[in-house]
Amino acid sequence: MPDNEESYSADAYEYIDLYTVIDMVGFDYDDYHDGELNILEPRLKEIGYTDIQWGPGETDSFGPLTRTCQAMKDGKLYFFVYG
Repeated sequence: MPDNEESYSADAYEYIDLYTVIDMVGFDYDDYHDGELNILEPRLKEIGYTDIQWGPGETDSFGPLTRTCQAMKDGKLYFFVYG
């Protein structure tokens, strides 16, 4: 946790459903790495998010069930999930 706790959003410790923030049209779950970089990340940037990082969420023996994202906007850190 950073020294300045105010840099975190009110929802900093809760994941926000990415579907409620951006349009997922055109996103291919089978090629999620490419889709994150070429579809989802540009859409987040269009609405002011920066420092976007993607990571694993829940998984099972078949692979990822969810993916996570953290991004900054207006000096606050936000956590997202999709899947």
